[in-house]
Amino acid sequence: MNDWKVVPVTGQVEVNGQALQEPTPEPEEEPDTDMMRLNDELETKVQKVLARPEQPSEVVAINNFANIQITVSTIRCLQAGEWLNDEVINYFLALLQQRELRKRPGEPRFHFFSTFFYNALFARNKNFNYQAVQRWTTVEKLNYSLIKCRKVFVPVHQQGSHWVLAVINLVDEQVEYYDSMGGVDRTCMSNLKSYIAEEFNDKGGEPLDTARWPAVAPSDIPQQDNGFDCGVFMLTYADYLSREHAFTFSQEHIPHIRERIRNEILQDKAD
Repeated sequence: MNDWKVVPVTGQVEVNGQALQEPTPEPEEEPDTDMMRLNDELETKVQKVLARPEQPSEVVAINNFANIQITVSTIRCLQAGEWLNDEVINYFLALLQQRELRKRPGEPRFHFFSTFFYNALFARNKNFNYQAVQRWTTVEKLNYSLIKCRKVFVPVHQQGSHWVLAVINLVDEQVEYYDSMGGVDRTCMSNLKSYIAEEFNDKGGEPLDTARWPAVAPSDIPQQDNGFDCGVFMLTYADYLSREHAFTFSQEHIPHIRERIRNEILQDKAD
């Protein structure tokens, strides 16, 4: 199986007659893996947050878009050696969605599900249950059409202990699986093929045959060398893919990336 690579795509793209958003012709600026530069006000806020062990429940960040609050205790999971929690993961994914919507209001190329999506898809006796998430993606709720996006990002918590990123690629008509420990879950990818087929049937008016879609698990992606950085890798995969950039980070950059995620959460904006 060939490894998947990010490549520029030009021209109008359609899936089952549905026009997808056209990519911008010029590549975006290469993302910086180093800690983003802080203004004095934010630098002061960071230092105060990290110095307040006696106030773990104090709210230090609020994202109204996703209705998430981050406390002193919660944001400490971004310190070295800690596993990321759902609140931090969902907050950062919401920032990525907002970044995309700022660039393309009403016509985003990418949709980011929260950590609740994949579990909800199997909430009833752990069987596939499209009805459980059917109304999550109405145009009235999102203010855009998911089936016109180019890619759909799905965080998956494997066995409750390891974060991976699955991507429904509507341009190349395949499902992709990014695991920082080199694993492959073809059942997960098959489930997401079933989901997007149901989504087209429900909201697109045109059937989408995903039976022959390949399941792609690229092997040449950055890998973790410990047991606690999987969530950071998963978020960074999503960040780079949504910038349409090749992966230029590695394990050595993760301490800086943790700081960058923390800083963007505290300023409530992903740059």
